Amino acid sequence: MKKYLTTGEFAALCGVKKDTIFYYDEIGILTPEYVAENGYRYYTPDQVMIFEIITTMKAVGMSLKEIQKYSSRQNTKEFLDLLKEKRHGLVESQQRLLNMIEFVDNTIDIIETSLHVNPGEIYLEQCEEEHMVITGTPSLDDMDDESYWVKIEELTGFCNENNLGNVFPIGEIVLKENFERNIFRSDYYCSKPVRKITGPMIRRKPAGKYAVLYHRGSYKTLAGAYQRMKDYIEKNGLKIKGDLYEQDQLYLFSKSNPNDYLMKISIEVE
Repeated sequence: MKKYLTTGEFAALCGVKKDTIFYYDEIGILTPEYVAENGYRYYTPDQVMIFEIITTMKAVGMSLKEIQKYSSRQNTKEFLDLLKEKRHGLVESQQRLLNMIEFVDNTIDIIETSLHVNPGEIYLEQCEEEHMVITGTPSLDDMDDESYWVKIEELTGFCNENNLGNVFPIGEIVLKENFERNIFRSDYYCSKPVRKITGPMIRRKPAGKYAVLYHRGSYKTLAGAYQRMKDYIEKNGLKIKGDLYEQDQLYLFSKSNPNDYLMKISIEVE
């Protein structure tokens, strides 16, 4: 024997007011299981699932009119296709939300770390593996603002296509062989994605021992900072093992004064 619920009981079970249930009945998307001779409406607990489907469809952007249209057709295959389409949209929205959370977490970590470092001090640190999205820098002959933004658009496009989160902050990579020859011009622009991925535009920054320097100053002072890093390595009897990475830290809060930029410089050593 079915258990019937009054409109008030059913509304309470769904977490809404009775007026909502009355309206859904009026437009034909959630009708009572049984209507008594006195006009009282009665629902069953099983109908809560229908209410939840309606609520979900509204949450993903469908109007009540659209829901009513699908409900009146009673076309199971058509409704199944709709649910699959909406599920795909929900998964994409979920991934975007996860990316934003990861970006916020990374930004919090960068800021908290930056507030406790001593700019100018070089030290050794054991670092975990990271993956970087990269794009080659323009040649010296083509280097200008326009060519720079073309490259940044390449990074942005790749990150967007692969749901890798916000491309900023942008860093740079100087290849080991160039760093050893005192060629401090960046070979790649890079961005840290929110998750690890493989592919032609991905470069792995291996786990290992790194010499680390937090450098405060404009981009024009980076060459001097790189030279300091190289001098430190030689003075302490270390050997260069990998590429040099520069990652912006507090650009957002110091863009009005380039001399206040804070950048993290790291290179694997042994």
